[in-house]
Amino acid sequence: MANRAELLYFTVQELESQLGQLRLPAFIAHCEADFMRQLTDLAYEAAWSDRIRAIYISGPSGSGKTTFTERLAAALHLYGRPTTLLSLDDYYKDQSKLKQIEGRPDMESADTLDFSLLRQDLTALLSGQTVSRPSFDFLCRRRFYREEEVYQLSPRGILLIEGLHALHPAILELLPPAKRRGVFIMPWAKLVGDRSLLDARDIRMLRRISRDAAHRGTPALATIDYWPMLDWSEAQVFPDYIAAADLFVNSAMAYELCVIPALAAAEIQADLQLAQAGTLPPSRFISGPPPGYADLPQALRQARHLLTSAARLPAVSPARIPDNSILNEFIH
Repeated sequence: MANRAELLYFTVQELESQLGQLRLPAFIAHCEADFMRQLTDLAYEAAWSDRIRAIYISGPSGSGKTTFTERLAAALHLYGRPTTLLSLDDYYKDQSKLKQIEGRPDMESADTLDFSLLRQDLTALLSGQTVSRPSFDFLCRRRFYREEEVYQLSPRGILLIEGLHALHPAILELLPPAKRRGVFIMPWAKLVGDRSLLDARDIRMLRRISRDAAHRGTPALATIDYWPMLDWSEAQVFPDYIAAADLFVNSAMAYELCVIPALAAAEIQADLQLAQAGTLPPSRFISGPPPGYADLPQALRQARHLLTSAARLPAVSPARIPDNSILNEFIH
């Protein structure tokens, strides 16, 4: 069982004190080194173990699972261990109609995954077979295959399985504990000033607002309005997933609070202006009558809270983020 890392506390004053021309680069390097140490320790242990065949990476939305997995694969490669990456996002069931919870479609629970196919493919890969690699189209909610795309795990390879439900018992039971490692990753931190400003949930929300706007064209208010579905699905499984993990990785970095909130705030402000003008487009998550949101008043309250908190923070250019940082997942 992984021990949840100690909650990190950041203060506005501490962030402001690191903004000097000489201090800022050292501050960023220190934050990145603390995070990378967690990754490289895991890579070193796995690379020098002849028993470990798979590493499972789970965590809530906005935690950096995808980039962490890619960086872990690179570190293992440097230690001479090839890897095969498998994303649970490719194993969603075909979904023409999703279950609704309080007006929000359930795209998060374990029921949305095809565990039968996933177990079949994992078993084949771990026995040395080649497996056709599925892909999932999130726009039409359909899985498809390309003939040339396959998975294969080399005899000395390590399989990396990444996704929200990567620590589900149906996956873990395919290998004995000695042959696998489980990782639970999330930003576990809180920002305080003269009062509490941002908690771990807020930090993840800001990350995803920035990412969804940059990568998926999703308005900030749509992301905020859908968030209670994430809260609901995570509450069902994450205590068990943390208990099943061998390692808890804290992906929070203090300096991100000088970068990501400003990016997310710009998206939030634009949406608030549209809402005030009555021209806010409907959420892509909600299919229903206008205004196309499950609870727009609550989303507006949360948006204003995030905007007010972000305004208290110093701003640093995204160009300062190193090329190999996990934070790039949320800004480019």
